[in-house]
Amino acid sequence: MAEKGIPVFALGKGQTDEEFDWCIEQTILKKW
Repeated sequence: MAEKGIPVFALGKGQTDEEFDWCIEQTILKKW
């Protein structure tokens, strides 16, 4: 996604699955 200029929320080390899923949802739902 980042390659197309779509912001990808930082997926830092130590994140829980819930946080990871939230980041993915935000990236998709915002429909940049």
